[in-house]
Amino acid sequence: MSKEKLITFLCDAGCGSRRECEDYIKSGRVKVNGEVIKKLSYEIDPKKDIITLDEERVRKKEDIYIAFYKPKMCLVTSFDPLNRPKVYDFLPLFEKKVYPVGKMDYHSEGLLILTSDRKLIKDILSKDNIEKVYEVKIKGEAEEKLIRKLRKGIPIEKEKIKCDRVSFIRKTKKGNSWLEISVATWSIRKLKLLFLYLKHPVMKLKRVKIANIELLDLNPKEFRFLTKKEIKILKNLIKS
Repeated sequence: MSKEKLITFLCDAGCGSRRECEDYIKSGRVKVNGEVIKKLSYEIDPKKDIITLDEERVRKKEDIYIAFYKPKMCLVTSFDPLNRPKVYDFLPLFEKKVYPVGKMDYHSEGLLILTSDRKLIKDILSKDNIEKVYEVKIKGEAEEKLIRKLRKGIPIEKEKIKCDRVSFIRKTKKGNSWLEISVATWSIRKLKLLFLYLKHPVMKLKRVKIANIELLDLNPKEFRFLTKKEIKILKNLIKS
């Protein structure tokens, strides 16, 4: 039997924010199998129990999974006191609220997965073997010595940061280099520190792939829904 908290079910079903759903429960507007429930920690079986709000049955909506091209100079948050651009500014209001899978800093760009499936977010972020692929522009030439050091890695804040795969893309007219790298870490900040410690600071960074999910032909500020096949493969990768 799969149990979940009543308040989580109401939020996931799009009944309102967590605070609003708390108020619904406290005020006696929510029933489970015909019985008024006012306990916020109450657990239900969503496959068997009948939940109503103001006498209308609440049904959980299907989860949403999207790939979004996060542009540079954009925050992965829903609120900013300085009113800077945020990812949610470029997304429609879906039936269910979507949350980012991991973080990206203000200056980085590329693939960001967002979903309403909070279990998937928790599961994928707990895995330390999910491949992330980036295209990185670095200061200076990418010599073989540097590539060996990237593959070997260095410890940064109790985590060894290294590149599992490094491919040279091209050299710029100003003598800088573009690389494609594959890493396991979710921390872009630590990844940038790796290059900084090796005296080749990151000038631009673009994420193009997470696990089996690719950016494909998306342009900045655009999104696409993940296919059922992509979602199935992603969930299987998390389980493995």
